[in-house]
Amino acid sequence: MPVVTPKSYGKSIRPSDLQYGIARFFPLSPCSSPPTAVSSESTSRTSSPSVSRSASDLTATSSTGLSSASTLNLNPEPEEVTSSTASTARGIGTQVGTGLPPDILLPVLQAIRRNVAEIRAALARMEVRMVGGSLLVVYEADWPRARAGLRILEEMAARPAHGEMTVEEVEMEDDSEGEEEEEEGDEDDDDEDDDDDDDDDDSRPKPIGPPYVVKLIDFAHTRIVPGRGPDEGVLLGLETVLSLLDGRIDEIRAVS
Repeated sequence: MPVVTPKSYGKSIRPSDLQYGIARFFPLSPCSSPPTAVSSESTSRTSSPSVSRSASDLTATSSTGLSSASTLNLNPEPEEVTSSTASTARGIGTQVGTGLPPDILLPVLQAIRRNVAEIRAALARMEVRMVGGSLLVVYEADWPRARAGLRILEEMAARPAHGEMTVEEVEMEDDSEGEEEEEEGDEDDDDEDDDDDDDDDDSRPKPIGPPYVVKLIDFAHTRIVPGRGPDEGVLLGLETVLSLLDGRIDEIRAVS
């Protein structure tokens, strides 16, 4: 079941709503077993609209869950947001079919936070000005695939320092393996019709990679400004994201 965020939400959100909003992006499931999709159309990774603070700040985009015909209202009345923010945020996503369980969501959040901190540290060393930059966060909402992705992260962390791979490199490796398998399959099936090949492509399972992606996007209008220091607006936006992630991590720990 998806958590659908209308575009108007990002334009009307206030500072007091941010922790509530981040909980909507990372809902917690009350179930101990994976939910069953209630619609024939489902996807394991979906992106929700951005939450925007200002032109100079970064925006955060996250994935939600299994797609279905049912949706949750993500544009609550202001009094619903501000009356009991902490308790409400902890309860967000406790609807069957929505969110990840704590044992998956917590390590995913911690890994995302590490990547955001790395991006912030890199930008703090760069003398640039960025206009309209965004922080894209997509995470795996399918439980078995997310657990398998976490095992991949553990394997990456266990590798020697000189053999470490980034999340993007692992994804590229998975993609190349998938392409090689497709090429081998094409060579073996030269005698088959094109329609049969298309059916095989549709039925072939997607390779499993890390359970999340964090990327800096929409920075085409960035310019270098030697001697003027880093972009404080961008750093403020990233610090806000880190603070929100810290708050959500604490909330998940409290119920784990």
